[in-house]
Amino acid sequence: RGICPIIATPFTAKGAVDYDSLENLIRVLIQGGCQAVTLFGIAGEYYKLTDDEMKKMARLTVDTCKRYGGTSILSVTQHAAQVAVERAKLYEEMGADNLMLLPPFFLKPGQAALYRHMKAVAQAVSLPIMAQYAPEQTGVAIPPQVYAQLFEECPNIKYYKIECKPAGAYISSLLDLTGGQVGVFLGNAGYQFIEGFDRGGIGAMPGCSMFDLYLKMYGEYTRGDRAAAAQTLWEGSS
Repeated sequence: RGICPIIATPFTAKGAVDYDSLENLIRVLIQGGCQAVTLFGIAGEYYKLTDDEMKKMARLTVDTCKRYGGTSILSVTQHAAQVAVERAKLYEEMGADNLMLLPPFFLKPGQAALYRHMKAVAQAVSLPIMAQYAPEQTGVAIPPQVYAQLFEECPNIKYYKIECKPAGAYISSLLDLTGGQVGVFLGNAGYQFIEGFDRGGIGAMPGCSMFDLYLKMYGEYTRGDRAAAAQTLWEGSS
């Protein structure tokens, strides 16, 4: 639970990954109080990276989290099920704490194919997994019933990142279908933070540039000061 921001990929002026800046960013996020850090989210521009860069960044993220006492979430973004399974296994071997799973979306696969893909990845590892639902970014719609079925058949799919617009009804439906046994995180820059938490959300995964503001808002909300949290959200968005 809590604020688990998406790590931005720092690039040099020549377009190479700046690994020193990446390590420094992860350290700042951990020491700044974030409950976890997330690598290869959409805001991290994973789609601009080579395979070798992704593997090196994954290793650096896991090692840096261990060095500074942070929690790592690594996203599996590969479109082919076999490749995604192998990448999930690699991240588990590296020592990642959790995985996030972005369903494939190129050429808009159907629900049955999406389900088989996510189930194959989940059954290949023992790490807890967060399934991501980002229909606006991917163009692929997945009913909450599909995610509820995954929860029934794959015990390690414990969390869901929901970032449809608006997210409230989807969150309520998913929690109803799973008996409130899953953890829901808010995406989409946390714009639906207040409503999402009102409906049972337990965390948010915004971009990392304003992590301190999100931590402030999270603290206010969890202390019971909903009005202050709403004010902080309004000030941050304006």
